[in-house]
Amino acid sequence: VFSVSYPPPPTMHITWRVVTTRLLRGVRSNISSPLEARTLDCQARQTFAFATSQHRRFSSSARKMATAERLIIRAQAVADPAKRTFKEVTFPAPALGPFEILVKVEACGCCHSDFYALRTVGSVPGHEIVGVVEAVGTSAPDGMGVGARVGMGYQRSACMECDQCRRGDEQLCAKKTTFLQGGPAGYATHVVWDARFAFPIPAAMESTDAGPLLCAGATVYSAFVNNGVEARMRVGVLGIGGLGHLGLQFARALGCHVTALSGSPDKEAEAKSFGAHAFLNTRDPDAVKTYPKMHFILNTVSASIPWDDYVRLLLPNGKLCLVGIPDGGIVIKDPVNFITQQKHLCGSLIANRATMADMLTFASRHGIKPKTELVELSPDGCEQAIKRIDENKARYRIVLVPKL
Repeated sequence: VFSVSYPPPPTMHITWRVVTTRLLRGVRSNISSPLEARTLDCQARQTFAFATSQHRRFSSSARKMATAERLIIRAQAVADPAKRTFKEVTFPAPALGPFEILVKVEACGCCHSDFYALRTVGSVPGHEIVGVVEAVGTSAPDGMGVGARVGMGYQRSACMECDQCRRGDEQLCAKKTTFLQGGPAGYATHVVWDARFAFPIPAAMESTDAGPLLCAGATVYSAFVNNGVEARMRVGVLGIGGLGHLGLQFARALGCHVTALSGSPDKEAEAKSFGAHAFLNTRDPDAVKTYPKMHFILNTVSASIPWDDYVRLLLPNGKLCLVGIPDGGIVIKDPVNFITQQKHLCGSLIANRATMADMLTFASRHGIKPKTELVELSPDGCEQAIKRIDENKARYRIVLVPKL
């Protein structure tokens, strides 16, 4: 019968209401049926209530964005790439785009992928971020309101229009941006992120535990679920480190028989405490040759490995999945076993948005959490964290937090 536009400008709000009321009176004068009149009244009240709520929402968002623009962010930026040193810098918070949120950082995990950001002077690394929303853009999705505790991982945004995005594989988008693009990342007091790539953190989960799950946890979990790993399967996890110790926990919670594969026998007790049913010393050739075969092996290490040994550990149709990037190439010397047993070699990237949300729920339900070291978010703290990771001394994830 009539149309209205919203939200009205703040100075026009009362005038808009008067005009709408007068318009409705005019429409009513041409209606003879009492039922039609009551229906129109009801629709008019609903329309007015909705438009008013939109006006308040946009006005509130404008005030919050104005507050964000006045905020000064403190961040730990790369000072010398060669020496891997940091310095504290400050800058004003940028204006928020429609889908963006401003988050006050409570914790930020330190991941080996952060090393890519160390190559550039002035870059601010960090992509295992947990914090509280302080301001929102006009189109931020539900659940991303001010006060919500959220987490962000490796991926900052995607085009949301390509075939990959439409299929729900946003992590494969050719136009995606990661924490390395689009502005400073998590080694800071605040961060701006695409709210569509931020995820509510379960209430029972500590922020310092949630951080590493947003990259390391999501990486191993997505490798399992995307490759059909399910209960009663025999699963091996190669490497008991930042990724591997979480892989053991997720595989156990999925109901699998879990074997920890490592060349460090001193890690056996700890591997079993993370959920492994058995431990295989990969430096013992005889033990590797006679060990029962598995449906799936998750390779989390970055070193070159004897690929044929691990292919032989697979059952027919078994999969060897890489989430660690090997130093050298991949060489399989016995293609006959690989082909005749229909074995698979595959890779897995980070989680898509749906899998990320599922992972957080699953981890909270099963009490899965990383073993962490807490370090202060400061220039010295960042340098200490990077050094420990580079020397393979972190046990097993380092989390940067505001002043301890």
